Amino acid sequence: MKDIIFCILAGGKSKRFEADKRFSYLGNKTLIEHTISTLKSFKSNIIISTRTGEKLKIKDTESIEDKEAFNGPLCGVYEVLKRFPLKNFVFLAADMPFITRKMIEKLIACINSGYFSCFFSSNDKIYPLPFAISHESIVFFKEKGCKNKKIKELLFFKNPCTINWSNPENLFNINTQEDLENAKLLAKKVHLDF
Repeated sequence: MKDIIFCILAGGKSKRFEADKRFSYLGNKTLIEHTISTLKSFKSNIIISTRTGEKLKIKDTESIEDKEAFNGPLCGVYEVLKRFPLKNFVFLAADMPFITRKMIEKLIACINSGYFSCFFSSNDKIYPLPFAISHESIVFFKEKGCKNKKIKELLFFKNPCTINWSNPENLFNINTQEDLENAKLLAKKVHLDF
């Protein structure tokens, strides 16, 4: 796994959640801990892209902060890319606790096949997270910048691969307190290990 860097995007405001959702519990783990647990078995670097001025101290991870506050997730992506210019990446969200190892393996296989970007769709819906991008994606940022850009702009920049995923529950993300309550019900349904 030396050619892949994992990065958890965790630099948002959690505005709709009205609290710091990264550290809200789903079962006996925080949301960010669910994501880290999924990645640990790959034995590769785990980076957490954080807010400006914030250094998270979470075991087995490294924190890289956004240089400018709240310009969107792609600015966090760009900061990580600049630090590791010759690596391929898998980016995940801190608020998507149902991502599985199998999903990550599919992203890695896809990006290692020569695609510029890889991401999931389910029931004809494109999910911008999680995604994998090649080290060549730095070209996007040199041409377009990162401020207030959408992740989909990066994913469709050139040579994308869409992975069809039959279980949209795995792609559920938590934006509100109500979403967290729904995630608790979903965790029982999908037998998430607490």
